[in-house]
Amino acid sequence: MRQRSEMTLRTWVKIGAGIYGGLTWLVIWGLGVLLQRWPRWLDTIFMVIIILASDWVLRWAPYHSVAHDFWAVGFIIMTLSFIFLT
Repeated sequence: MRQRSEMTLRTWVKIGAGIYGGLTWLVIWGLGVLLQRWPRWLDTIFMVIIILASDWVLRWAPYHSVAHDFWAVGFIIMTLSFIFLT
């Protein structure tokens, strides 16, 4: 029984981290649209800080190495979706 609950927790961490990565991408895209009047270099620095902070939060997630991987997967899927849909 213990093995099953550990597997379930790991699965939820994967799903949650992937969604969190996708939401991070959406926040960056939304801020990029809202802050179009800012200088491009300042906008880029701001977005890099958001990415680093978002990934840093996963340090406290259970199975944090798996969470980092699936955060990146969610982020990449959103990027590819944007590229292919526009």
